[in-house]
Amino acid sequence: MFEGEVMKTRLESAIKFAMHVHEGHLDKGGHLDILHAFRVMLKVVDNLKIPAVLHDVIEDGAGIVEGVTLPSRVSCILLCHGDTQGFWLTDEEHSILNALTKSVDEPYENYIQRILPVTPANMIKIADLEDHLHSDRVANISAGLIQRYTKALKVLTE
Repeated sequence: MFEGEVMKTRLESAIKFAMHVHEGHLDKGGHLDILHAFRVMLKVVDNLKIPAVLHDVIEDGAGIVEGVTLPSRVSCILLCHGDTQGFWLTDEEHSILNALTKSVDEPYENYIQRILPVTPANMIKIADLEDHLHSDRVANISAGLIQRYTKALKVLTE
């Protein structure tokens, strides 16, 4: 849909927005949370980089992004802040982010099953889980989370 300079501009805007949402947030190991989003983004193919870098924005930035669950023929989230030019997510990017966003009352197992048939979301979630389970990060998460992430990764990769 978008190529070349337009795609680079959209990706740059998404990165700036993710940085804005994650500003000051640290992960369980005390590292900048945005670095996780960057690592996930770098693991996926080009057309998934925007939803990958934004994959935690809805959950971590509650109230910052309005209307993520509203269906729309035209893309429905305008990302605009500070010096960043706003842009619209494509329908596909919007669908991927909806799939990747776990609702507060949704059991984690149900969330993983919901992602399973959505291939692009599945690919991003696999990159997300692999990053969480990387040896540099695993020392900072509980045994229960390690077990949950490992089980989810197995479901998504079988």
